[in-house]
Amino acid sequence: MLGELFAIGTFWFWALIVSEIILLFIFTENENGFAATVSLAVFAAALQWLGGVDIIGFVINEPIKFLVICVCYFMAGTLWATVKWWIHVKDRIDDIKEYGEEWAKRNGHSYPPAAGTAQAEAWKEERQRKGLIKPLIRQHKADFMRWMTFWWISMIWSLFADFVKRICKEIYRKIAKFLQTMADNMWRKAGLDPDEDD
Repeated sequence: MLGELFAIGTFWFWALIVSEIILLFIFTENENGFAATVSLAVFAAALQWLGGVDIIGFVINEPIKFLVICVCYFMAGTLWATVKWWIHVKDRIDDIKEYGEEWAKRNGHSYPPAAGTAQAEAWKEERQRKGLIKPLIRQHKADFMRWMTFWWISMIWSLFADFVKRICKEIYRKIAKFLQTMADNMWRKAGLDPDEDD
């Protein structure tokens, strides 16, 4: 019977859930909140009319419970979106610092340059030219809303993918420092200036 295609516990019920979770990961991580919302609405409609799950009945018959669930969900989402914004700003600062150190080395400057100097002005111009500027929340409204609405997807992705990426980046930095020191020492022993090609 078509009305029970996605009945709870059946193969198609679990296939629907897995498919929706995959779609939500794809849409939210590709910054498409609209598509994620549409897929969630289609998912709820499939459960309502093809799975025997009375979502509308629950909302009508248990409005207080539904309201409490919504408030708790969006409180958790707001908390996560705030954490995600902090992570975003911290990543931007790390990127600027990393680029700034390379830029300063290429140009024979110190990093960070002293305030009010010509070097500080040159560094400010370079950052603006490269788009390495302070993130403004008003320019990330859609991101914040997506992190808040689909917070559990964003959290899972951040805990696994972003966390692994951050660890790999840190390992690379440590190994790169060691390997560069090794190369510099070998260069020095060969009678060459290790800084000549920087």
